[in-house]
Amino acid sequence: MWAGAGFANEPAEASKASAASAKFSEGQAAYNAGRYREAIAAFRHAQRLAPHAFTLFNIARCHENLGEVALAAEHYQLALEQTTDASTRLDVIGRLERLRKLPVKIFVGSEPNGAAVTIDRADRTAASKQTPAVLQLSPGRHCLFFRKRGYQLGSRCLVVRAGQEQSLTVPLEAEPACPKVKPCTVPGPAKPLLDEVYANFSALGALGWSAGRPLVAAPGFRVYAGYRNWVFGGHLLYYVAGQTPIEPEVADGVTYDKVAFRWMLVQAESGWVFPLPHARIELTGGIGVSIDRVEFVGQDVQSKQTSRISEKGAFSWSVGATILGYVTSWLSAGVGGRFGMIHGGRVDKDQPRRVAENSHFPYLNFWGTLNFQL
Repeated sequence: MWAGAGFANEPAEASKASAASAKFSEGQAAYNAGRYREAIAAFRHAQRLAPHAFTLFNIARCHENLGEVALAAEHYQLALEQTTDASTRLDVIGRLERLRKLPVKIFVGSEPNGAAVTIDRADRTAASKQTPAVLQLSPGRHCLFFRKRGYQLGSRCLVVRAGQEQSLTVPLEAEPACPKVKPCTVPGPAKPLLDEVYANFSALGALGWSAGRPLVAAPGFRVYAGYRNWVFGGHLLYYVAGQTPIEPEVADGVTYDKVAFRWMLVQAESGWVFPLPHARIELTGGIGVSIDRVEFVGQDVQSKQTSRISEKGAFSWSVGATILGYVTSWLSAGVGGRFGMIHGGRVDKDQPRRVAENSHFPYLNFWGTLNFQL
């Protein structure tokens, strides 16, 4: 704090100077005790009796300690204007520069409340608060942006002055209703024939394996109808394997040394469809008949080629899955697989006269399919 010795040099009347000096000393005592309001009142009284830059400086110090930045800066500026001492002016200028850089409280709100406030940047990476909020802004020009779901972006620019608190409320306008846009046409299932009923035909190319039989290829087809996510139908696969050598076996005077297979699988099935964007997955189960036809080829005692055919039918069941991707609204392509069991008699592939009764044979099918949606 500056001392008040300068009162003795003022050209005021002696009585006023004495009273001003007394009030200045009273203000100093109140300042040192931390009673800044009392000190301000005493210094103001002294300033009215005998104006002096020292008194203005001390009033500014009291306001600064009370956090009243604008009043402190005002009295520092008055003290600067009323003194010519170089060191004193440097001190006051430094204090003014420091005060002018202090953040200022700005109270912001929006109508309605709950908007995110972004300072000086329109992107979402800047720090933000929600209204109502108190912001600490440095002196200078700032732009505030207000965002709230369902409302248009609001903005407000303001000039922040040192020590001058401000408040502002920004009204937000509701976003206009979006115009209805006709949806794009994408490949998908054909339009149902009757409400949500549809029909499909599939051409299959498959590989099949069954216990005791080789891996063979097969053509086939599948026909089914659907209602909503349910499918009902059936499939047929016909596997053909060429002649393969076997250990020679003599039966009824014929030596059999080759065998050829024919295997037909016919099943009724049902399942559930899981729709995907531009595709679908079908999980199905089926029951039906497996027809196993085995042709044994050999030579009789006269070296003439002869054959013997054995054919057995058995119950079969399976579970499987197919995934189909839409090519057009009426054509899809995909892959699938099925696991099942055959229950019943079947010809032993190595012995022409032997039939395995009441047996269980696992089998696997894998296929590619072209599916036509009607």
